[in-house]
Amino acid sequence: MGTCQIVYNSIMLAMDKQEVIDGFARLFKLSPDKASAILARPKTVLRSNLDAATAEIYREKLVAIGLDVDVVDTSLVKPVPARAIDVVRATDVPVAQPLALAPLPEVAADAGEPVRLHGNRDLPFDFAGSGGEYCRIWLVNVLLTLLTLGVYSAWAKVRTQQYFYGNTSIDGASFRYLATPAQILKGRAIGLILLLLYFGLQQFSLQAGLVALAALVIATPALLVLGMNARLGFTAWRNVRFGFERDFAGAYKLLALPLLLLAAVAALGRLVEQGGEPGSGISTGVGIAMLLFVLLLPYWIFAATRFLVEHARYGNAFFAFAARPLQYYLLFYVKAPLVFIGGMVLFFVGIALTGSDEVRAAFDAWKQFSLEGGLAGLPDGLLSYLLPLVFGALFVVGYLVAIAYLQASQFNLRYHGMSLGKSVLSCNVEAGRLLWLWLSNTLGIVLTAGLFIPWAKVRMVRYRLSCLTLHASYDLDDIVSEARRVDAVGQEVSDLFDIDIAL
Repeated sequence: MGTCQIVYNSIMLAMDKQEVIDGFARLFKLSPDKASAILARPKTVLRSNLDAATAEIYREKLVAIGLDVDVVDTSLVKPVPARAIDVVRATDVPVAQPLALAPLPEVAADAGEPVRLHGNRDLPFDFAGSGGEYCRIWLVNVLLTLLTLGVYSAWAKVRTQQYFYGNTSIDGASFRYLATPAQILKGRAIGLILLLLYFGLQQFSLQAGLVALAALVIATPALLVLGMNARLGFTAWRNVRFGFERDFAGAYKLLALPLLLLAAVAALGRLVEQGGEPGSGISTGVGIAMLLFVLLLPYWIFAATRFLVEHARYGNAFFAFAARPLQYYLLFYVKAPLVFIGGMVLFFVGIALTGSDEVRAAFDAWKQFSLEGGLAGLPDGLLSYLLPLVFGALFVVGYLVAIAYLQASQFNLRYHGMSLGKSVLSCNVEAGRLLWLWLSNTLGIVLTAGLFIPWAKVRMVRYRLSCLTLHASYDLDDIVSEARRVDAVGQEVSDLFDIDIAL
């Protein structure tokens, strides 16, 4: 007789509940009602008095069908107390005794229907908020913030974040925003003091202002880390907090790249200036700076994004970043420029066609074709002004398409393939849809004198979340919460200095 127990905890998050119940019923030859009743009670002893090898076989099979179970060795720890199970017939399970489940086929007789293993579940992000609901919150926030000269902004931020987090859910479980207005207000008070000191030193003397600016630049990586630590630490899903590793050394290494670039440019400019005409070093330094900036910008954006992703965690598990530097170089120097060039080609072709006889003849024919004759009085020179405007508009649209494509691609590169253990995110933001939201939201805001802002924000959030899907694996249930006290100071100070970078 062995000393091990099999203790049932819960159905795994990544599994379909009914599929797990059916698999459990087939595995132990139970009725679906009885299997459902057993799995409705966590901390239930399914089998006891097993040897270690047999208990491990039970554990593997139960995990395979989607159950979170533990093997408890009663010779080493206190045994889990047995509990009565309410089932359809009271005689099915002895009161206050471990369940007498049938042996597994691999352990005893090899008979019965084989157990079907279940794969990962696709869990889309859902957003249940609406523009009308958020509009009421937004109007109150704006009014009270103005009446209190900005003091209420801390409460406004908490209300806004709680609304959007609470209406965002995965598999029916919504996110939670855990910060309090007092924490936000404390961080903003410290940020305001630092900001006043910065501008005060600038007014005092140029040297003091430069020293303050240098101090701010040096503090930027630390503020970034503190801000991300606070932002993610105030976020929870299924009662498990997110977090951010306080890797200050890594943040300063990330900033070292542009700082070394500036130092190298200054040094090269100084050397050239000593051997040439006065001022030549400055122009050469600027040229070198622009060249190095162009060459290194995609890699620096990749490195910064990877730093933010791979230092973020859910419970004790850290996220992994899937994109590669080559993808960023292709995006910035091949794909986005090609989209932009398409808009420019339309613009220059339009200019070339403006003065052609064929276009002018087509324009005259269009005027004659007007049934109402309302265009008959248009001046002949109107074409010289009309077509440049049309193709200029096409140029602007081409530019906006390139920007939308760039932002959509960056969003996809950041989130598509991001993993947490064996669970993976997929992301598919479309540039065309993003551009339509930009244009329609801007038009709505202009036509309503700003009152459309709540609807615009809700529309953008809903679309971006609709593009995300979590492909959950079994090990998602193994992630546990790590209690860490977070401080809002870093987040709010970095917000005030406009260096808060969203994950």
